[in-house]
Amino acid sequence: MEWNDVIFIKNGVITTEISWEAPTERTDGAAYTAVDHAGYELGVANAQGVFQPWVSVPAAYHITSWPLNHLNITTEGQHAVALRTVDTGGRVSVWSNPLLLTAMAVAAPNSPTDLSVIFDDGRRIQPPFLYQKTLN
Repeated sequence: MEWNDVIFIKNGVITTEISWEAPTERTDGAAYTAVDHAGYELGVANAQGVFQPWVSVPAAYHITSWPLNHLNITTEGQHAVALRTVDTGGRVSVWSNPLLLTAMAVAAPNSPTDLSVIFDDGRRIQPPFLYQKTLN
């Protein structure tokens, strides 16, 4: 399935990206600053509900959002997406509370109908036909 064939829905609304607030403290209450920050890992839960890192977002990007088409979700249905923080010492937070998204394939449109050629005199012909015109 190609990204162009999929839409993501959260609470009935088409969604194109996820966003988050950067942490400002560690689990022990100590300050957590940009100097400590190495980046984030975005993950998608597998069939057993275990989150697997799909995307690493380096701190140098200075972002707190990510487009969903970069999460490598390739199947229809509900998917749990979560985020965790990585510090410069390699310590990793627990996964955030999951965000549940529904991926739906979008069918291609039908082909146009009633293809025809209309002549200057109003005649109309429809396929199959061979139209030839002499160019001056």
